[in-house]
Amino acid sequence: MIRIFGIPYTVRADFTYEDITSQGTVTVSDQVIRLAKDIGKEAQETTLLHEILEVVVARLGLKVEHEEIKGIEVALYDTLTANGVSLQPLMDKIDRRE
Repeated sequence: MIRIFGIPYTVRADFTYEDITSQGTVTVSDQVIRLAKDIGKEAQETTLLHEILEVVVARLGLKVEHEEIKGIEVALYDTLTANGVSLQPLMDKIDRRE
């Protein structure tokens, strides 16, 4: 579980990319983020960051296109990791049970 704006979100890696042809999904109303379990570590990190951004955009009522969120995700991920910020503490919170 991670907290976004103080709200707990369950994070699960419980489907394969081929199941829904997506690396991740978020259901803001249910407070659930789901990640594909069969993608690499970096892909899971960027996907988790992307889904967090989706929550932020939804909760703030921003009018941001999906392609813009993808661009912000890439820039933010690159900036964080290039400057030594580890996303491992977030990754450790993923429920990987089948």
